[in-house]
Amino acid sequence: FGASMRGQKVALVLLAVLGAGAIGILVATLTQLVAGHRSALLGGTPRGGTPSLTFDYLIRQLGFGLFPWSALAFFALGRPLIRLDDDGTNADSPSRTHSRLAFAQTYLLLFAGLGLALSTYLALVAGEARYVALGAIALAIGAFLDEALEGNRSEPVAGLLIATGTMVVARDFFLAPEELAAVHLLGEKIKWPATVSIGYMLMGFGLLVALGVYTGLATRGKALGKVPGRDLSGARAWQRKLEPKIVGLGRFGLQIAVGAAVVFGFWLTQVVVPSLSTHFSFKPIIESYAKYAKNGEKFGRYRIEGKGTSFYTGLTMVELGTQDNVLAFLRSPERVFALVSADELAPLDAALKTGQVQYFAVDASSSRFLLLSNRLESGASDQNPLKKNVWSAPTNPAQNNGQWNAAEQPPWKWRIPVAATFGDGIEMVGAQYPETIRRPGKIPLEFFFRVKVKPPAGFKIFVHFDGPATPRVIGDHDPVGKAFPTAHWLPGEYIRDFYEVDVPLMTTPAGTYQIYMGFWPGGDGRRLKITQGPNDGSDRLRVGTIEVK
Repeated sequence: FGASMRGQKVALVLLAVLGAGAIGILVATLTQLVAGHRSALLGGTPRGGTPSLTFDYLIRQLGFGLFPWSALAFFALGRPLIRLDDDGTNADSPSRTHSRLAFAQTYLLLFAGLGLALSTYLALVAGEARYVALGAIALAIGAFLDEALEGNRSEPVAGLLIATGTMVVARDFFLAPEELAAVHLLGEKIKWPATVSIGYMLMGFGLLVALGVYTGLATRGKALGKVPGRDLSGARAWQRKLEPKIVGLGRFGLQIAVGAAVVFGFWLTQVVVPSLSTHFSFKPIIESYAKYAKNGEKFGRYRIEGKGTSFYTGLTMVELGTQDNVLAFLRSPERVFALVSADELAPLDAALKTGQVQYFAVDASSSRFLLLSNRLESGASDQNPLKKNVWSAPTNPAQNNGQWNAAEQPPWKWRIPVAATFGDGIEMVGAQYPETIRRPGKIPLEFFFRVKVKPPAGFKIFVHFDGPATPRVIGDHDPVGKAFPTAHWLPGEYIRDFYEVDVPLMTTPAGTYQIYMGFWPGGDGRRLKITQGPNDGSDRLRVGTIEVK
């Protein structure tokens, strides 16, 4: 390991013993595994059959779980390897460090490597598992930063690579913020609340750390006078003035990166986590029940897994196993409350309307749970999330010879009137979108329908933007943001569907695009037939045009 490791025979022996012990444990574990029987050496119960996890399982844990230090961790662990060519003859060499630090970093590299190998094996054999050597990586990052603060060398290339890697992970978080929580849930998929928007904040923190690490590694040594600066005698006047200032600011780059990471951790724990708990835990809904309920009013739950509800309330909750039970419960003459999953709202809404049972959403602050009641407090408002996209006409056309009352209009307005009927059941009456859009951007697209007869289930809305060249822009999606599938549309309802279509700069040529839409079940299924109105011959309705600039 170079001069810094010479004379450390005891340390080398200990490292060899450590490696031999790990190999011995691995061999013993491999020879004593029986599917379905707990192994003390493995620390879990082996599973039979083909492993369900892929090789990148732990890499994702490290990449997303260590942000904003994900990219720096790779260089921190590899730090002892850059000293392999140091012969130690020059006592004043900038690359010469204390031998104990060199040994510690080598130990951390071996610890992290063995931890990755053993954790990967555990995950493949026993299922989801945590990476066991996060502590080693954290110490390696700390040692890297501590050494970098000394400014003994200039490392602009390493700084640039670390900054680029940090922004790549930040971009992944921007596109898929659910990874921020999913990485700590051992592979469990979560539905990220649309109201919790953190993408730009993550990009901001990532940018601060990336710039801080880059400027610190590239210029701190020059600012401290330990690394010779660039000869500016032949440079222009503005360069001679600007570059020393940049170098001076770079002296504090690493401190800025560490400070940004500390603020990021505080923001996660004090802002993001409490916000997510409002959506992923039913405790806030229970607290709303305690606030609104009086005199022991009944509290039921419908398809809510877990026993935590009883723990939070101290009450024996009424189990509502079926929709019929929910209808009977909310039909009660006294006021009652029901805790339901937000995913069950659409089918419950259809069942309650069909059964002519009035209901209200008392608390809809969570994206996963709702508190329903059959009565509202005086002055309280109905928080039903479907209200902004579903409106029932007072006069049902099914009970009025199929005629809509022209005096009864939904609360929405649209720029483009449309007249087309799909499958004799869904009538499109309008659309709303901008006349022009600049790339890159998003097209806010709104479609307005009214339901004549109950439509078939399982249909998506397909949208094609056919332009001056291929490929076409695609905006296929589930109706009403997956919250109100066609299976639950009822006659007499007006439906507002809103969706944003991405318009990338690189793959979207400028020009005039024709907008087509229709209903499609997915895959190779047949589109819902246009039974009235314009048809391009493929059951596509031409809605209008949009100019992409």
